[in-house]
Amino acid sequence: MTGGGRIIGTELDPTTYMQKDGEWFDKEGDYWKELATGPNTEDDNWVEAAYIHPNPQTGYYYLFVNWGACCSGVDSTYEILVGRSTNPMGPFVDKTGTDMMVGGGTKLAQTKKIVIGPGHASVWEKGTKQFFAFHYYDERREGNSWIAERQLKWKNGWPKLRRKTIAFPKNKLN
Repeated sequence: MTGGGRIIGTELDPTTYMQKDGEWFDKEGDYWKELATGPNTEDDNWVEAAYIHPNPQTGYYYLFVNWGACCSGVDSTYEILVGRSTNPMGPFVDKTGTDMMVGGGTKLAQTKKIVIGPGHASVWEKGTKQFFAFHYYDERREGNSWIAERQLKWKNGWPKLRRKTIAFPKNKLN
């Protein structure tokens, strides 16, 4: 997958992990497909940081992406959005059924309190619990980047983050 104005995906050979038709990034090829685009506003069509998470319990693949501006400390506007599909190559739609190729995406994480511009999603498991990891810019640390996680739950086939962000408290920095 790649980012910018579009998220573009391809299937990999399960044995070699190489792109199926051997063509490196050929958008016109049969194995390359556009999966998502940005918000399509006048001056902002940026989308990046794609992550696909298969969930065998729901039967869906979830595409997490970022919109907005990254890497600007407390001025970052990054947000994490998600869509789902029964096929890892899409189409991915949000909760309202809007395709992520026409600006769809259900907002999952955004700036809240000390967590500014969350981005670059990943999911990991410990026992029966799932966690959603991401980076953010910490208001308490003068906008320096940090990493956090929140427990991930599934409600009606959609990811839902627990309220509490798990991050190091400020007094644990030294």
